[in-house]
This record gives sequence, structure tokens and C-alpha cells, in this order.
Amino acid sequence: MNTASAWQHILHRLTIGLDPEQTYHTVGNTIDVAEQVHQIAQAEGITDTEELNLLQIAAYYHDADKIL
Repeated sequence: MNTASAWQHILHRLTIGLDPEQTYHTVGNTIDVAEQVHQIAQAEGITDTEELNLLQIAAYYHDADKIL
């Protein structure tokens, strides 16, 4: 899986699909969650690339239900 492509896709979809009146479910929040996931994974000693990619994809897609 091309992780960068998946991130770009969902960030684009969130940008055009999220309600601009939302104050919590935003692209900025999604990016913050992904950064926190990365930091937690590092703190937990997760080094497997596939696991890290899956965690990042999960973080980026955690608000996908808001645009469906």
C-alpha cells in the first residue's frame, strides 16, 4: 500500500467534505492525531514499518465517517 497516497487522499477528502462549522473534527485535528500516534508508537518502541504505516493510516482515517 502506498501510505503517502492514502494520507493525501483522505486529507483531500476531509478538506472538501468536512462541515466548516465543526470545531473539533477538522483536518488540523486529524494531523494532530497522526502526530500523537507517531509519538506514542515511538515511545512504545514500535519499529516495524508495516505496523507504523497501519497506525498512521488509522490515525488519518479516524474521522472518515464524518464525510460519508
